Amino acid sequence: MATHVELGYAATINRVQDMIVDTSHTFVDPQSTSREQLYVVATRGRESNRMCAVVEETLEVDALARV
Repeated sequence: MATHVELGYAATINRVQDMIVDTSHTFVDPQSTSREQLYVVATRGRESNRMCAVVEETLEVDALARV
């Protein structure tokens, strides 16, 4: 299984623009990430695209509540 893995650490959004990978994990800075850049990182992974954003405060959210 390990022979089929290629790790890519700390690539920039510009660097990954033409890449397609199995899974994408991205840390997003809400202050400096444009919506165009967000589109790029949200569409790189075949199986999943995970994005985390650092925020100054968190909101109380009930994940099971219906809206």
